[in-house]
Amino acid sequence: MNIVKDMLKAGKAAIGTTASVKSPVDLLADSGFDFILFDTQHSPVEIKELQYPLQAMKGKKA
Repeated sequence: MNIVKDMLKAGKAAIGTTASVKSPVDLLADSGFDFILFDTQHSPVEIKELQYPLQAMKGKKA
């Protein structure tokens, strides 16, 4: 999330969204958001379940 940190340090707003494992992460990653937050605290998601969404985001902006 270095892009988000850099934006905040520069006084810019970072716009993002939250996503669950079953959401269309590959579409969200191309939607123009600066970041996608994966909520693993409020949903029964294990780290291994994040593999697909993270792979779907590889090489995309968010």
